[in-house]
Amino acid sequence: GQGTRIFISCFLVDTKITVSCSPDTDLEVWTDNGNEIAYADYVRQEIVYTVPKFILLDPKMVLKNFTKYKYSKRDAEECQRILAYFKEDVKYPGDIEDPPQTVIYSADEVLQGEENTLICFVDQFFPPNIRVHWTKNGIEVSEGVSLSRYYPNEDATFRQLSTLTFTPKEGDIYGCTVEHSALDRPKTIFLEVEFSHPGVGADVFCGVGLTVALFGVASGVFWGVRGRYATPVL
Repeated sequence: GQGTRIFISCFLVDTKITVSCSPDTDLEVWTDNGNEIAYADYVRQEIVYTVPKFILLDPKMVLKNFTKYKYSKRDAEECQRILAYFKEDVKYPGDIEDPPQTVIYSADEVLQGEENTLICFVDQFFPPNIRVHWTKNGIEVSEGVSLSRYYPNEDATFRQLSTLTFTPKEGDIYGCTVEHSALDRPKTIFLEVEFSHPGVGADVFCGVGLTVALFGVASGVFWGVRGRYATPVL
């Protein structure tokens, strides 16, 4: 089934290794205290280290006996074998899907005329197969857009974020649309910036159709991602 998932975790001292797989996705990530330090890139066939530059220890040296691509490839193959066993012998249900939760916010305080970044954070979804796109005043935009990899959560769901570089201008309305198989229809969150208090910053408003919601995102989910959440229209 499309929704069957396998999620395995093990620990090496303070380092946690997470292996996850579904019919069309393999993932292996190394974390330390919840912070990602490396992951297996199965397309480039290598281990990618994501530790911030301010960390003094070289992860390639610290984890050299564990972060080898051949081990990650072996882990992914074993995960797929376990997945096949659960599907065929245990008759594990294959229709499990979790709809994404989405929040949009700015990376920094929004000031008129100053370049900034909008972050669309998509969380708690399964399977790891979503589409995210941005609009400005109802027109889809692709310039200045980036999309992260899928990141595993502790409950075997996934998270991902998309960013949009923009220069605030009063009256512009930005939208982040997420498509996922667990949603009946694409889900869009809108954000509008109104400069009603000159010199202080911006009043930021966001909404989802007629229903406005703001989902909390725990601090420290991503290295270096800091932002001020949009203020919802009540």
